[in-house]
Amino acid sequence: MRTIELEFGRQHLQLRIPDSAVVRSLPDSPALPCPAEAIRTALAQPLKSLPFAELARQRRKTVGPDCRALLVVSDNTRPVPYQGSDSILLPLIDQLVAADIRRIDVLVAAGTHRVLSETELKTFLPARLWNGDIRLLQHDGRDPSHLRQVGTTPRGTEAWINTHPMPRFAPDDASAQLLKSERDAVEQAGLKITEENLLPSSETPYGSIVAVSVKLTGPFGGVVKMLLALQTPTAWRTVTKLALRSDAQPPNVVASLELNQYFQPISTPEHPPK
Repeated sequence: MRTIELEFGRQHLQLRIPDSAVVRSLPDSPALPCPAEAIRTALAQPLKSLPFAELARQRRKTVGPDCRALLVVSDNTRPVPYQGSDSILLPLIDQLVAADIRRIDVLVAAGTHRVLSETELKTFLPARLWNGDIRLLQHDGRDPSHLRQVGTTPRGTEAWINTHPMPRFAPDDASAQLLKSERDAVEQAGLKITEENLLPSSETPYGSIVAVSVKLTGPFGGVVKMLLALQTPTAWRTVTKLALRSDAQPPNVVASLELNQYFQPISTPEHPPK
């Protein structure tokens, strides 16, 4: 018997095999001298396609401010460079942002693998995904509520695809995310918050809810812009109450509203599972 070493994730395993066993391995490939530059070149000079940045700009121009982008990444079973200066993900995000595409989702395509914890996700995905401006989703092939059957293959295998899953948050993170989304929408619409209160959380058959009540002032057009940004079904946000009246300084208006965020709770030491 002899011992061989096998790469396994970020570790190495030692295996005992018979002396007669044949060990085969992939040939070594030379590393790129400058991976970051190679990535930028590939995006700027793709094969039989416009540059990625130009495709993003054209799509933004066609669809308008509601333009969205979905970036699909693998889970932690694949050694893909998503972090650091050699990331293949961050240049895509930067070019989407430069094209004024503000609704960016990153979906972890886990296949039949289990859903990963936030700690596990942070071991291979860039910290940029936790800044609040990008929505991170995970495919959960074991939860039928996140899937929709679209047919069968010629062999009779059922084919299912992702729907828009409810976001997963710890309760405190859900409140923080809701406040950030609301404040960002208010700022971008040129409005001013005069009163803001978090409301008691609640439970429904579909998931948990955190809510905020807001009173603000500003141009009527800005209020409409803010509502369009906040009332986002794919983000599971809804405006449940809305009242408008004239401001003492026309043409401004005073708007009072309540905003709900639906989410699937993630247990934490502060919020253990019920």
